[in-house]
Amino acid sequence: MKQRILFIGLLWILFVLAGCQKDDATGTDTTPMSVPTIHPLLGDQPLGEDGQLIEPITGTTTITTSTSIGIRISNVEVIQGDGRAVITWSSDDPAIGKLSYGRTEQYELGNKEEQLPLLRHAVTLENLEAETTYHYRIVMAGNEEDALTASFDTKRQIPVIDLWYGTEQSFGQNGTPQRWINILGNVSDLDEILSLTYSLNGAKQIPLSIGPNRSRLDKRGDFNIDIARTTLLDGENELILTATDTLQFQEIVTVTINYVDENKWYELYQIDWQAGEDIQEMVEVIDGVWEMSDGEVRITKPGYQRALAIGDIIWTDYEISVPITVHEVQFIDGSENVPSIGFLTRWTGHTDLGTAGSQPKSGLQPFGVFASYRWDLPDLVFMQLEGNNNVIESVVEEPPEEGVSYIYKLRVETVENNAEDVEFVDNTAESMYRFKVWEADQPEPTTWSMGSNFEGAPNGSFLLFAHHVDASFGEVTVTALAPPTQTPSLPNIANGNFYTFTSAVTGTLSITNTAPITGTSPITETSPITETSAVPQNSPIIPLSSSRTCLVRDEFVGILPVKTAVFSPYHA
Repeated sequence: MKQRILFIGLLWILFVLAGCQKDDATGTDTTPMSVPTIHPLLGDQPLGEDGQLIEPITGTTTITTSTSIGIRISNVEVIQGDGRAVITWSSDDPAIGKLSYGRTEQYELGNKEEQLPLLRHAVTLENLEAETTYHYRIVMAGNEEDALTASFDTKRQIPVIDLWYGTEQSFGQNGTPQRWINILGNVSDLDEILSLTYSLNGAKQIPLSIGPNRSRLDKRGDFNIDIARTTLLDGENELILTATDTLQFQEIVTVTINYVDENKWYELYQIDWQAGEDIQEMVEVIDGVWEMSDGEVRITKPGYQRALAIGDIIWTDYEISVPITVHEVQFIDGSENVPSIGFLTRWTGHTDLGTAGSQPKSGLQPFGVFASYRWDLPDLVFMQLEGNNNVIESVVEEPPEEGVSYIYKLRVETVENNAEDVEFVDNTAESMYRFKVWEADQPEPTTWSMGSNFEGAPNGSFLLFAHHVDASFGEVTVTALAPPTQTPSLPNIANGNFYTFTSAVTGTLSITNTAPITGTSPITETSPITETSAVPQNSPIIPLSSSRTCLVRDEFVGILPVKTAVFSPYHA
């Protein structure tokens, strides 16, 4: 009896020991493994052999494994830096790991072997070439025949320039909604970007600002090239972008700009977003990444003043109707980040009235009005008309329900209802603005939600405008209420604009006209002024005994007629 019990006990021990043995496992696992944005390695981020921090990036690694009975390998991750990669993994028992690697599955570049048995393993590979596939094989001591095999692709070491609307872009085919064009994109690098410049048609390199800057450059690496239309050739233009990083690696990208001069935007205009493949065929993108889908256009990366321009600088009185759907409202600290959605009217382009000398220019004023919903707090929302100099008419409203389409309708009319008879004072005109919003599946209200007179810009296009709001805009309908002006008012851009004379004078002049005029060369305080010379707006005043009236050309040479400005010559 005792022998039988002893025999059964031995069998039970053998059974338990067999159950503790690791199961056999073979096969291929091609599951993409996400590389974390921040990778903790033994309580900290991994360091290269030189002791410098390896910056993690986002990517995927395809793992092919072949393991049998032995120590299991798991949690494999690849973190890349400039010419380096850290490969980390876990083992279910402490063991010494060995990694072999190479450009082929022969692992010809060598082995990296640990000195101590570990549960969490890390191997650093140095001097890797960019845009190259590397293969590696991991084995654990005591299980040399069992291995994990995998590969990864190294990233570019030179800067990457991402042009949001491609390397060939067209402007002016519909008309002139503003005095600039905008080339938008983002620049990135495994190292820091040292500089970003552009050259237009072989001219000198001009430095660009790189985001973020708490303004139009919303995200890290964003750029926005604002190019004056007067500097473009009618037809094909070549723009060369050059990005340089701190290791002096460069990326150079050429952009072809096709420009059409002198076209006028149709006064009756409708946009069906399903009708075109290129958003620039229908509007001008001022800021942001926009995509057309399902009959709407939507901002894909909400942020600071994302905007599309429609219409012409010569437009005066018109009515706009657009269905707008709010998907999400972003609340970010800072008064400049109060979310809003709507239209900005009678606009001719950004100016320096925001931050003087900024690139790109950040001032929206002068304009007509900004008709919008504004979220001061999640539960405090205003429907408002905002004019220049913060003149506001607003009422507290229930916020638009997220995911629901509402029709936004705005009418702008010059008070005299005849633009040619209006007397402009300081490039402004008194106009009536009326605004209403209703759910798209409901009948249009017979009355306007709000309306008021504002002093503001007498002409200009309008913007579809989303400030820290994720929104989509449906079919746009514009109706003209008065003929476009033939002498549009264009406010000053900034101090330092140059005025070109068509008649020869001498001396130093102070300029009393405020219209922005281009010139060919700046002059100093005592330089003689000839037919092709130019004088800065704020040149010193030295009295002379007489005055003279000279003809000057506006910024849009060839589009607008010659204007007359009064100048007062002075002498010491």
